[in-house]
Amino acid sequence: MRMWEVAMSSAGILIGVVVAAGLAYLGGRYSSRHKLMHGRQAIAPHEIVKELPSSVDRGDAENVLRTVGRAFGVKPEILRLDDSFADLMAMDSWTLGKGQEELEQWLRGNGVVSLQRKPQTIRDLIISVLPFDQKRTRV
Repeated sequence: MRMWEVAMSSAGILIGVVVAAGLAYLGGRYSSRHKLMHGRQAIAPHEIVKELPSSVDRGDAENVLRTVGRAFGVKPEILRLDDSFADLMAMDSWTLGKGQEELEQWLRGNGVVSLQRKPQTIRDLIISVLPFDQKRTRV
């Protein structure tokens, strides 16, 4: 009977650790999302991209904005051009980089193999990758 009590006690501890880790994951993910999205009102993507230079195609810019939102699990209407990738990556770290990988794959699929420098904001990314050119490498 003593061995049964030890096994049940160990199982209880293991379950407690798993539950605590799950709660920490959910709390951290919520906190990082809340930090970026708190107090924002949804704005139509075509309104968000109006702030870009006139040389940038608005339709393509909206497409990039939607892709960033989809990759990081955020509605594009909540994103802003000045949102930093550091903040998006903080949210993404809770899903082990899934969003970053999805965005990089999408960029490669659109002919963007490399960037001259790492974009700091969504605006930087849009300006550096548009217009897409399947035959040219971004350097």
